[in-house]
Amino acid sequence: MLSVFGYVIIIIALALLYDFFNGANDSANSIATVIATKALTPLKALALASLLNLTGAFAITAVARLLEKGLFHYQSWNRRLHSWFLSVVYLVR
Repeated sequence: MLSVFGYVIIIIALALLYDFFNGANDSANSIATVIATKALTPLKALALASLLNLTGAFAITAVARLLEKGLFHYQSWNRRLHSWFLSVVYLVR
């Protein structure tokens, strides 16, 4: 029998796996649309998508820190774990 912590870890792992596959599909669709309409060359489309995906990853941690300051007050949590958890919650929303 798994503990509650074990279930939480499994749920977070499944959510991250789903988010990875969903995000990969979204990126491919957006790049294909830009290339098919000839709005950008394939190289420029890939570069732009990569840059915006990286920017989005940094924005997610900023949102998690904002949520941490304003909505959640768990003093006993490790700060880094807390920010990571809130990032996952925001991604899965």
